[in-house]
Amino acid sequence: MKRFEIRDDFKKILQGTIIMYGACDETEEDMFVISSDKRVLVKDNPKYKIDKKKYIGKVVDYVVEHIDRENNLIFGKIEYSKNTMASIKKDLYHNTLGTIEKILDWGAFININGTQVKALNKDIFKDNTRIFEVFKEGDMIDNLKLKYVEKTALEVELNVKLNSPERGVKKEDLKKGKEFEGTIRTIMPTACFVYILNDRDVICSIPDQLEEDIQIGSKVIVRLTTVSKLVEDNNKLRGKVVKIIEG
Repeated sequence: MKRFEIRDDFKKILQGTIIMYGACDETEEDMFVISSDKRVLVKDNPKYKIDKKKYIGKVVDYVVEHIDRENNLIFGKIEYSKNTMASIKKDLYHNTLGTIEKILDWGAFININGTQVKALNKDIFKDNTRIFEVFKEGDMIDNLKLKYVEKTALEVELNVKLNSPERGVKKEDLKKGKEFEGTIRTIMPTACFVYILNDRDVICSIPDQLEEDIQIGSKVIVRLTTVSKLVEDNNKLRGKVVKIIEG
């Protein structure tokens, strides 16, 4: 194992094997312990959500941030370099089943065996379909693979991307007073955007009695109140949420 030269190693990227993670007497927070001839404690980087147990026994890069010469201690933080990520990604090569943890407009965060990865809408579907139209948080999704093996990003895609599901709403069906099922895409202080068909949102008011129950991804029924036919309005749709089908 590499011996430390205090003057040379400060602020440099070093490499070591993690032997444990947990509470340390020297700090009030959980830290990683690096195998070394000195006691080396490193903190995690919140940018990535990875099961801490996955680090044990892995070789990672880290940066020295502080040196306590009196107590022979070195403090640092994990550096998510290509070397570190290559070590972490080994756990993802053989685990292609994930659980959707959080769905956003652009895609979703998926948990694969304790490691949080990111998937864009285009990584799952062949067309413009968005993840929240088909999946909900807690759903399982299989046949995932890493997008970038050589990069530090933790992003995945489906081995075979999905076709868009059949859509029951056609443009000619969009008439004032008609009701449609949709998905809450964005929530603002006084209104929300409800997605009802490909690239088509309805700007909706939210009744007071439903305000506390509506969240992004909720399945709702909307009633159209305005259907603009003007080209400059791009057939703008306005409506109101009348019922929550699934929160």
